[in-house]
Amino acid sequence: MTITAIQRTGDLAYSLSISTDEFAALILPEIGGKIASFSSRRAGYEYLWQPPDGVFSRPGYGAEYASHFATGFDECFPTILPCDYPDAPHCGVVVPDHGEVWTLAWSYRIGPRHIALSAEGRCLPYRLTKTVSVECENSLTFWYELQNLDVHPLRYLWSAHPLFNVRDDTVLQIDGSPWVEVFESASAALGARGTRHVWPRANDSQSAVDLSHPGSRCRAADKVFLGSLHSGQVLLAHKSLGEALLIEFPLEFAPFLGVWFNIYGWPEGDPHCNLGIEPTTTPSDLLTHSRNLLGGHCVQTWWMRWTLQTYAAGG
Repeated sequence: MTITAIQRTGDLAYSLSISTDEFAALILPEIGGKIASFSSRRAGYEYLWQPPDGVFSRPGYGAEYASHFATGFDECFPTILPCDYPDAPHCGVVVPDHGEVWTLAWSYRIGPRHIALSAEGRCLPYRLTKTVSVECENSLTFWYELQNLDVHPLRYLWSAHPLFNVRDDTVLQIDGSPWVEVFESASAALGARGTRHVWPRANDSQSAVDLSHPGSRCRAADKVFLGSLHSGQVLLAHKSLGEALLIEFPLEFAPFLGVWFNIYGWPEGDPHCNLGIEPTTTPSDLLTHSRNLLGGHCVQTWWMRWTLQTYAAGG
């Protein structure tokens, strides 16, 4: 296992590389601590959506999360949709689109088996630390620490925002039969906002959609939330590769799962084909719907883990 800081030319000064016998990962600390790449060595497969032009664009502070930024794995904090902060004494402070940390340059420290990245909020007083740790050759763990730097409670929403590549034979396995609530759906393909289904079937007036086989859909641009999850585990499997990525997260902190189905549905003119698998604290993109309050000068910790696994074609 090796961790290296790589000098770059062009717009970015450096990137951070983590490499094991099983995977290679690339981190861009200057662009929100973005995980730009996570690729399997055995399968020769890149799991994360890459920019079509090969360039990871650097956003300015407060930028709209446009298509040329929608790559890799970003952190959404302390909101997803832009809004005015609802609580005193910061009431009315503008919180940018998809939060602000994805636009900030993060500081970093390299350890023997980890990289610790950290950023402080501009619109609100907090520090967010993400430690990317290699605990075994096929697994990457993200350890988070949120510190409230103010005496007043901090309302927040956290959502992981990895955009994964989708193949025709991609299977999304989620335990149990959680409810599925539509947040947005192009042409109301899954119903109006607030429509509920039971995983994995979404029934509309015309037909039933099997959400567990995203690559079988011809066109989609749908955001849904899942709740009443049986476990904090999601398996993103690719039958022809014989490999899967297990995504794990703690339900006591992130009891909901956002899923963004973008199957040649967005943006118009040059649509992407990717899948957002987004453990989250809140079943909404709106900070005003969040019940997460962190007390003054308090600390909250959580984690998420990605593990590569062999996958048998029969499931």
